[in-house]
Amino acid sequence: MREDFLVSKSYCTQTDVERAMGVAAAETNVTQAMILSSIESASDEVDLLTHTRYLSIEDSGTATTGGTTTLTDSTKSASWTTNCWANYVCWIYGGTGSGQYARIASNTTTVLTFHTDDELATTTDNTSTYRIVPDIILSEDYDGNDLDSLYLPKFPIRLLLSLSVTGTSVTASKVYVYGDKGQIVLHSKLSPEASLFTAEYPQCISVKWAYGIYPVPNNVARLTAAIAGIQCLITQIGGTYNDVTTYSLPGGFSASKGEPYTNVRETLSRLEKEVNRLIPLIIKRPVVVV
Repeated sequence: MREDFLVSKSYCTQTDVERAMGVAAAETNVTQAMILSSIESASDEVDLLTHTRYLSIEDSGTATTGGTTTLTDSTKSASWTTNCWANYVCWIYGGTGSGQYARIASNTTTVLTFHTDDELATTTDNTSTYRIVPDIILSEDYDGNDLDSLYLPKFPIRLLLSLSVTGTSVTASKVYVYGDKGQIVLHSKLSPEASLFTAEYPQCISVKWAYGIYPVPNNVARLTAAIAGIQCLITQIGGTYNDVTTYSLPGGFSASKGEPYTNVRETLSRLEKEVNRLIPLIIKRPVVVV
């Protein structure tokens, strides 16, 4: 993790924002705290624009021993503290059980324990490599549509964990998943336990899935930095009105510096154009899930 990732959700760094504003560290009267707060806010805005979440890897390793309800990594005894990973998600990305996700209920200095409704389907072992990421598991109830397909609001779908239609449990492996579009389909070829997302009564479709994109694409990092930079510059504008622009020097000489508000205004305009250019590219660009 980069050293200046200091907030809970950050798709760019403090350095990225300073570069977007065209300043070096300490050249702006916007504080580090204000920049980091703007990064978190901008990251939230990017999530809303793209209907997803971009995954930061908080920690990773290889299991010493595994199971379906816990994962042990004895090498972490010096770095993990009790429950530091509670409500994060463990992503098994390699080895036995690869492709599984489970929300962490608690942890010791070496053991992750999963929520009881998030147990793994495949037992992990000492070949299983894992990553700890922010919570990317959603459990939602929806109205049925009397069709054989349903679109989920957060995508790409990394893994369909469970599905229930009017109280009937549908085996996840019997559902077609079009991850990049967020679409799930009940197709007769797979013989699912239900044939339609029936509209028998309100909120009768229960879906649980993991979603998100890894790593953070460069365009997303640039968009986040631009939005955060705009927020910071708007704050900075208020501090430019009493800045001195002309200095008198001994011997009748004088010196001037650029009008701060004018410079900030021009940078703000440039960043707004950058945001307007990047948003269509990011929304239209096909998603690749790693």
